[in-house]
Amino acid sequence: MQVLYLPIMKHPGKILLLLVFRIIVLQDCKTQDIEPGSPYNAPVLFNPAMTGSHLNGLMVLSYRDFYPGNNFNIGSIYMSYDSYFEPVHGGLGLYLIENRLGNVLNDLRTGFTYAYHLRASRDLYINAGFMASLIHYGVNMNEIVFPDQIDRLLGPVLQTGESFTRVSRTVFDTGVGFLFNFREYHAGISVNHLASPDLSLNGNSDGRLRRRYSVHGSARFPLAGEKLHLAPLVYSSLQANIFSIAGGISLEYSVLALNLQLHHSRGAGINAIQTGIHLDINRIGVSYNYFFSPVISSGNLPVTLNNQVTLYIGLNNVDKSTVINTINYPKL
Repeated sequence: MQVLYLPIMKHPGKILLLLVFRIIVLQDCKTQDIEPGSPYNAPVLFNPAMTGSHLNGLMVLSYRDFYPGNNFNIGSIYMSYDSYFEPVHGGLGLYLIENRLGNVLNDLRTGFTYAYHLRASRDLYINAGFMASLIHYGVNMNEIVFPDQIDRLLGPVLQTGESFTRVSRTVFDTGVGFLFNFREYHAGISVNHLASPDLSLNGNSDGRLRRRYSVHGSARFPLAGEKLHLAPLVYSSLQANIFSIAGGISLEYSVLALNLQLHHSRGAGINAIQTGIHLDINRIGVSYNYFFSPVISSGNLPVTLNNQVTLYIGLNNVDKSTVINTINYPKL
């Protein structure tokens, strides 16, 4: 192992990309999503039932980079717009997200969402949502290093014996979700990737994108007057053998909000702490969230896991007299 260790250390970026590629594309991989952040940073992507539930038309732009400072070039760009529309008795939305794994893998997804808004009783409101998506999955074969290319002394210089039937693929996908709101409380449940689309590039039948089961919930309580609020939140997801859970609070005062969350992912071996700040300026909101690995975290993960910057822009107004109900989500 020591003979093989030295050439690997000369190419840390390529070795990481090799591992990512083997896990996501080639093996019996039980393919995973790249986490889009919390359900409140990417609402229509996380749960289509959230479409149109914040009243006015809202555009969300977000950028998230993973393991910054290590030249891995791993990141995610997200954009969405959704609003309530009275003629359809609910919300309509669309989203676009690009996940970039170095210069090797590119995962581009776009879709439309619809949520029907129902008043079930005086204080209970239920949204039922549906999502239809297209996923384009592509690989730059020139940037890949396979295990059989690695010479023990010279590093990745050999020819590979791997073969592929394609270098990109476009598939159709669907998802559903429900959102329940009772006074200052709300909770949601969603199932993404109902179609379990096959993203494998070499005909591997186990390369399907596994269904993702998610739940989330939050509340909002006034602490003093009308300006100071406390919003506890929790959300979790299960996809194949990876179970992730996060919980925390958002403390909101006037136009400023601070949040603190704890994250744990069983199966991926990741524990993280999230701290963030959110600022509202008229119809524009800006937030920054920093994810880092605590000192007690096991494994060889770097301290800084990722940074996320999100921009919220309020667009069209919705007539409040026609809206069944709206929700004040935690400001993250």
